[in-house]
Amino acid sequence: MKIGRATIEEAEQLIAVLSCNHKTKSSAVKTDILLKKYRLGYSARHLRMVIELIRKNDLAAPAFLVSNTQVGYWITSDLSEMKAFLNQELDRVSNQVDNINTLRMRLMSPKKSTDSKQLLIAMT
Repeated sequence: MKIGRATIEEAEQLIAVLSCNHKTKSSAVKTDILLKKYRLGYSARHLRMVIELIRKNDLAAPAFLVSNTQVGYWITSDLSEMKAFLNQELDRVSNQVDNINTLRMRLMSPKKSTDSKQLLIAMT
């Protein structure tokens, strides 16, 4: 089991696997299958580190390593798939920012806690 930072060699190996076998959304591969089928020798957590290395350094250029929670990972050169991935990630970040802002406001002016019994009485 690999522990620690991802390496360029691992990134190149993953790019090769995905480029040969998973080039479209319809051929995407889920994490567990990717790790088992190709015997990558590391954990799902380490796989995410390898993917982060690939994405941050644009190592799959001119293609890009994209993902979708429903179907998994694939390498694409298709601009519409890249744009869809970008929009998916922007939506995710937007939701995270909304949650952070809500929590920030809560911490700046805490709401009084409401007793659950009072809520039940008020709802009936």
